[in-house]
Amino acid sequence: VSLEHFKSFAGRQVELLVEGPSPLAGKPINVSNDPNCVQMLGRTSGDHITVFQGPESLAGQYVNARVTGATAFTLFAELCGGGERS
Repeated sequence: VSLEHFKSFAGRQVELLVEGPSPLAGKPINVSNDPNCVQMLGRTSGDHITVFQGPESLAGQYVNARVTGATAFTLFAELCGGGERS
């Protein structure tokens, strides 16, 4: 049931409160060409854990992101525009 619920978020824009770098990454993971981006962790208003690539400076801020995938416990997203909410 959780996987189906999380997959239903695919393609949706969500607002995240960014907690900081993902602790499960072990070390910063950078899949983008931007050296300032690492794997970050945030939570939706429904407390869904979401990971995305972004700068550590986003910690403590709200950002807008588009969900690109999911597992039974985690959403994966990309920042929308510049990321920071206006």
